[in-house]
Amino acid sequence: MLSVPVDRQQLVRRGKRLEYFSIIWNSLESIVAVVSGLIAGSVALVGFGLDSVIEVTSASALVWRLHRDDDERHRQHIERTTLRIVGCSFLLLAAYITYDSTASLLARKAPERSLPGCLGITRVASNWRELTPFKNT
Repeated sequence: MLSVPVDRQQLVRRGKRLEYFSIIWNSLESIVAVVSGLIAGSVALVGFGLDSVIEVTSASALVWRLHRDDDERHRQHIERTTLRIVGCSFLLLAAYITYDSTASLLARKAPERSLPGCLGITRVASNWRELTPFKNT
């Protein structure tokens, strides 16, 4: 089997660019989803927006980890710290969704409709349709 030499620094630079793009994209996504969810009173939209915040946190932690990639002695420690940051973020999101969903159910509060929420759902459904093997031709 032929082996292609891989330049670790080049891969790290590529990873940083990808994570910077992820931070920008998910920041915009989170703002739109959280604002739309608060307007509509939708836990699902706010949760989607907070998930994007978690993705920004994750990407930021990964950028930090990639900036410290040269330090081989501390690479594993930095990796564990990054995983803890991401894991704690997901636990906080789960706690928020559980609390808000339970409070809404107990208060028998129905979410309101919102144009941004409907557009978001349409976009998600459209993306899902494109990824499935059962496309209409």
